[in-house]
Amino acid sequence: MPRFHTFFTRCWLLVATTMIVSASCNRDKCVTSNCYNGGACQAGACACASGYEGATCSTLSRIKYMGNHIAFSTVDSAIYVSNVQPDPNSETGLFISNFDNRITGDVSAFVSDSDDLVIPTQDVQGYTVSGTIHYVASKDLNVSYTISSSGMTKISVSTIWQ
Repeated sequence: MPRFHTFFTRCWLLVATTMIVSASCNRDKCVTSNCYNGGACQAGACACASGYEGATCSTLSRIKYMGNHIAFSTVDSAIYVSNVQPDPNSETGLFISNFDNRITGDVSAFVSDSDDLVIPTQDVQGYTVSGTIHYVASKDLNVSYTISSSGMTKISVSTIWQ
């Protein structure tokens, strides 16, 4: 009888352990996930709202674009510095000064996803400008835009800002 009791106890422990392990494997992975700034947990990982990135959506995407960037003009071979600063009224907005080495005023842009900015069509200091900026790595930016004015033909530019 003691052997039967020991066998029964071992079987019961095996069944209980299997149930516990099985239950823990099927646990909702989003219960312990903290997603901030409008991010939503999907299958245990945060899907961030526009303008945010990172494991918990706590990093503003625009931060990696900010600062001075050395630009090389493909039109006139000039080297100049453009400065990207945050728009204080928007978490996804930015202002670019010394754009195309022609526009000293601020050209506005906004984060469309974590690696892309959009420069909406706008008129600044007599120039019409629009385009996109793609973050590559280590602060390198692929910049594509068009610029025109009443005194110049519309030109398309693709360059890298460092």
